[in-house]
Amino acid sequence: MSGSVVDNTVSSGNSSVAIPTDISGQILDLDEDDDLEVFSKVIYNQLVSTEIDRRLFPLPEKFVMKGMVERFNEDFIETRRSALHKFLNKIAEHPIFSSSEDFKIFLTAGSGELTSHKKQGPGFLSRMGETVKAVAAAVRGVRSRPQEFTDMQEYAEAFSQKISSIDKVTQRIVREQKEYLEELKECGPTYALWSQSEEELAEPLKNVAGCVDKCCKETEEQVKHLNDHLIPVLHEYVLCADTLKAVLRRRDNIQADFEAKTEALASKKADRDAMRDELDKVEDRLEWANNALKSDWTRWQKGMRTDLRSAFIDTAERNVSYYEKCLAVWESFLQSQRTDAEGNGNVDFS
Repeated sequence: MSGSVVDNTVSSGNSSVAIPTDISGQILDLDEDDDLEVFSKVIYNQLVSTEIDRRLFPLPEKFVMKGMVERFNEDFIETRRSALHKFLNKIAEHPIFSSSEDFKIFLTAGSGELTSHKKQGPGFLSRMGETVKAVAAAVRGVRSRPQEFTDMQEYAEAFSQKISSIDKVTQRIVREQKEYLEELKECGPTYALWSQSEEELAEPLKNVAGCVDKCCKETEEQVKHLNDHLIPVLHEYVLCADTLKAVLRRRDNIQADFEAKTEALASKKADRDAMRDELDKVEDRLEWANNALKSDWTRWQKGMRTDLRSAFIDTAERNVSYYEKCLAVWESFLQSQRTDAEGNGNVDFS
């Protein structure tokens, strides 16, 4: 990626590789996020020989906030840039992917050099074959799945339901806050206009208009914070939940394949020597898949809990700050009115 500005260096294998800060900006210029799409397919192709997809962190979607921002406005571009950079950092922190030659090429090659990698991703027939195998395995099912993977599957299902619900509710709250903000913006000018026709109330009305304007600014910042910080994290883990379930299904596919070959060998339906060799290979893949999944599961849970805890605490602190600032605005207004009333010997607010 020539001409990139670097602000981050990661360890990849035995060398350090710099992550350009403007990679995501270059990607946004492409209609289909070609570079990252190529990279993700290359990674997939690299892992398909092991029969399990270990990507417990998905490529961020182009439209994380559907209907909430325009695709090419500054807020969306910055949010997308941040999400893509976070994705690259997660790849860089992974003990396997960080040593991948494909990852090094992606970070250091010019945009033209990445074109040759487009054909390395799985083609239609390859994907169709994987789909057929997955369907067949799903029909067969697994007979003796280890309890720890059953627990993982139940956790993934429950997590998916909960995070999806929180994501939807949060997006609805943000939409409602934006509607409230638009209505609030109409109040200030109304009070200001009213003050021109009420001589005795002119000053209080102007002060109310000023208070409304200040609350508008605070509400705008609050909405922006939720859009930029909470929603992207929640939606990322909505996608992660789908990835988790897909990874667990892939592990089950390998086990189902192993069980089917074991049965075939026992019933003498195939050449025993050839089948025994093939069975040993599948057994090795299953063992590798189990160990890899357990390792990545622990890593994913730790990262997930850190990310969500940080997002929730940050949002809670921001909410408290938002309401405190708005409350201070109106308390200041009330205090000014008490002072004026007491000075004029009028209404007692106590």
